[in-house]
Amino acid sequence: MTAKQGEGGPLVRWRVAPDLVWTHYDDGDEWVVYSPASADIHHLTGSAHRLWTLVSTGSPSSSEDLAARLAADLGHPVDDEFLTAARETLAFMDRVGLIYPVYS
Repeated sequence: MTAKQGEGGPLVRWRVAPDLVWTHYDDGDEWVVYSPASADIHHLTGSAHRLWTLVSTGSPSSSEDLAARLAADLGHPVDDEFLTAARETLAFMDRVGLIYPVYS
């Protein structure tokens, strides 16, 4: 599932999955997240966790909106490479159950 608008299709926006348990490593910016629903554990970079946090902070946001907010937080331009990486990270988080799409 991808977070883009198809030809005449609905716009995908994101929400976070409930009940996730997060742990942060003290000596770096990596995060570990446990999903009680699937009993899976995932390792995320600090940037991926920040992207998840942006999803969690309000109303559903599109991939493009989230990428722009993440880029602003990181002081990085929103170029094609950054937008692609953000979309791939969102798709990964969707596949493993950390976020889910909301269609509008």
